[in-house]
Amino acid sequence: MKYTTAGKIVENNEDVEGFHIIKLNNDFYFDGDSIFYDLDYECVDLYKKFTELVFGSLDEYYNKTGASPLWHSKGGVDSDSRIDSAWFNKTLQENGNELIYKEIFLADCHALISCLQNRILASRDIFIQFYIYFCELKIDHFMDENGIFWTTGGKTNLIFGILNDIFSTNYAILDLVTKIAFQFENMPNDYSKYPKLKCSNIVYGDKAKIKKIDKTNTVFEEKKEIKMIISLRHELIHNATWEPLPKIFYEVENSEIINKYIYQPDINPNGTIIKVKNRKRFYSQEMKINETLPEICFPFWRALLETVKKYEETIIWHNKALPLGDRCQASP
Repeated sequence: MKYTTAGKIVENNEDVEGFHIIKLNNDFYFDGDSIFYDLDYECVDLYKKFTELVFGSLDEYYNKTGASPLWHSKGGVDSDSRIDSAWFNKTLQENGNELIYKEIFLADCHALISCLQNRILASRDIFIQFYIYFCELKIDHFMDENGIFWTTGGKTNLIFGILNDIFSTNYAILDLVTKIAFQFENMPNDYSKYPKLKCSNIVYGDKAKIKKIDKTNTVFEEKKEIKMIISLRHELIHNATWEPLPKIFYEVENSEIINKYIYQPDINPNGTIIKVKNRKRFYSQEMKINETLPEICFPFWRALLETVKKYEETIIWHNKALPLGDRCQASP
């Protein structure tokens, strides 16, 4: 089956113009989705980079750590461990040494990458889910006359909720890549005590603090698509929705629904929402988010890939460029 931006489902042997998602053997694909394999591959390599920054080399890490207790890597980070904060702090104070502090701090850095990988995969999955639910929406009772109408209700709210998640997830990715970049540039030299992540309070709005990465073609460069993600996300988070009553429009022709669409608020050339004082929801441009979403997400994903690649080109350790070395296929 093919899920189209017009909100229709067609058979795989039918030709479809423009972007669409293909269902094949219970999996979903779309042109260009190989970028997610590239992103995951580059993220995996970042585990090694952090390990080298903390321990000096992978050999040093493997020679010194061995089989460590689970609480070193999972305590206070992962639901695999259910120790409480008091036990963690007491045990750390009683048993802590430079090696343990390095190991625990490295796990904190690795957790950042794991979160980034998770959100990148979620970005793809939610993107696909939006088109599945949007195309599968059935409007059983509609006017038996030609024209444009709209529907609302529980299923429409669900589709808007998925749409909201796309922008929230992509914005979370922006925060995470900023944190990781800042942490790469501000690694500790002293492990006589458990170091705090320098990036803890860093968000995407702090991107000017990233000094050593070439920002050309990255998410740190001014781009209309990223501005749109930020503007639409802020509107959703701070004002709950793009409009008081979420609506999906549909066009009827000869007693058949020929397409469905969701209007997107009018956007300035720089990607921000057009507003007049309190009014931010103008729709004169008649942009349809089901059509523009790939045009927003693909430039974002490409800039994200370029960003992660440039981490490796500019990792700084004691003010010297750290050799890239051989790629690893899995995290330590």
